Amino acid sequence: MRYIKPTILISKCLGFDACRYNGKLIYDPFIEKLRKYVDFIPLCPEVEIGLGVPRKPLKVVIENGKKKLYQIESKKHYTRKLRAFSNKNAKVFANIDGAILKSRSPSCGLRDVKIYSSAYDSIPISKGSGLFAEYLLKMNPAIPCEDERRLNNIRIREFFLIRIHLSSLFRTVKKKASIHSLTKFHNEYKLLFLLYNESRVRKLDRIIEKAEKKSVKSVNSSYEAVMNELLSHRPTYNSWCKVFSYSFVFVSDKLSSQEKKNFLELIERLKKREISLSVPRALLYQWAIRFDEKNLLNQRVLRPYPPSLDQIDI
Repeated sequence: MRYIKPTILISKCLGFDACRYNGKLIYDPFIEKLRKYVDFIPLCPEVEIGLGVPRKPLKVVIENGKKKLYQIESKKHYTRKLRAFSNKNAKVFANIDGAILKSRSPSCGLRDVKIYSSAYDSIPISKGSGLFAEYLLKMNPAIPCEDERRLNNIRIREFFLIRIHLSSLFRTVKKKASIHSLTKFHNEYKLLFLLYNESRVRKLDRIIEKAEKKSVKSVNSSYEAVMNELLSHRPTYNSWCKVFSYSFVFVSDKLSSQEKKNFLELIERLKKREISLSVPRALLYQWAIRFDEKNLLNQRVLRPYPPSLDQIDI
């Protein structure tokens, strides 16, 4: 199984530079262990728009129904500079496979940033995204994007790893610009896609079936649009159990009654969220190797990212 290193945009303060507003650097064990598996692009939008380190804090305020980035100490708005910086780097942001941003940051926070009705209010009126995070997702709404705190959740982390590796592989498919490469990608991800939405998988099937009648660029574009719709929601644990049970059919007749019983017990435990996805996934893959079951060995659902990442323990 081949893996292409994903390119990940990351807030620079998360282990790359002491550029927080208070001059601190944040150590995150997951990000540290992820370094050898991805190509990081560290970035601090606040430093990029000319703010120093350390610096007086920024606030997100609502003025005339629009978000603004304001610094009380200097009485300056930085909204326009941040938007200009984001637009200038739009091409870079269009070619990343995911992003890990600093939680609660007025520029980078994804969903937990305090928002105020004015710069001088001390009580926030709501919570939402920081301005840079908002611009980034408007430019590239399909990219998997999380903050470092949410990635401590095993389930969220697992789906993030699946998405960034899928994205990096699909980028190489687009570069090759061949129907053969797209078909191979589709066949490898077929079972994994079934986790998300069966009707959209059928749409992808039809795109592949009619691919020879259209240009490669057009086919890739149509395929990507449907794929992004399919990936817009995380699959449930029940969906995983169904796909694992379907995969089990390929090897079950070669197993002992005790092995079958053990696997079915694992599926029940997975439904109750007592174990991680990696447990039945690893077992199925071992059986696929043991019985040389190519119908499973070629499926990304059993190896969606480098298996050593399953060993990351936070």
